[in-house]
Amino acid sequence: MTEMLKVIDPYYVYSYDNIQKKDQSPINNIVNNRIVDDIRNNYNLIPQINKLSKIPIIVVQGSDDILNPKRIKELLLDYIPHAELIEIENCGHWAIIENPSELNRIATEFFQ
Repeated sequence: MTEMLKVIDPYYVYSYDNIQKKDQSPINNIVNNRIVDDIRNNYNLIPQINKLSKIPIIVVQGSDDILNPKRIKELLLDYIPHAELIEIENCGHWAIIENPSELNRIATEFFQ
């Protein structure tokens, strides 16, 4: 898993310099493997998607994520049409690392 992350991480950030910030986080191989297994085994929620219709939802997406906002609209927002997509410019997948102040502002505004 660690080797795979080294290969794909550059595609998840807008600025390559931000990978160093991610590498300093306490994520480890065991946690990554458990997350992947959990997602694979427990998160096909399409049959239950109608349960989300009464829940406010925002999707915060980096403009330069490997899954760009257009693709997120196709993969997710078609199933959850009431969700709002908020795009953070000049940001990849790791918005919490690349632009934490903007992500925090968006989250704070959403939860108020």
